[in-house]
Amino acid sequence: MIYTKIAELLTDGEKFKLNASARAGLAKRFNALPEDDMYIASARTGEVKRGWYRNAREALQGNFGDDAELMADIIASLSPQQSVRLNLIMSLQIYGEWLARGRALDNKTLGKLARRADLACPYRAENSTRS
Repeated sequence: MIYTKIAELLTDGEKFKLNASARAGLAKRFNALPEDDMYIASARTGEVKRGWYRNAREALQGNFGDDAELMADIIASLSPQQSVRLNLIMSLQIYGEWLARGRALDNKTLGKLARRADLACPYRAENSTRS
């Protein structure tokens, strides 16, 4: 697509800010985008995952009750570089150990739990509202 077609989609203020080099760069980046059918295919592929977050939240609430938010935080704090399954396994281990330690929120306990998961301690006892 040439810049004149893109310019039809811009406000006057946006057009005013673009010099010749910026207009050429914008057209180049726009032309490098995938075709519309690629976006449509991606959206359709993702339909099977629709409701995943809602379902996960309901599952955590059903299994962990008042600790559901805490469990979600533990899961979220683990590596995005590994599978959800492995994050869940590690989270359950940390949660179980936290329960075994009497739900303690002191820095020493949290530090030990964090090291168990090879994490930096995300909560400070004096700043935590959890009990």
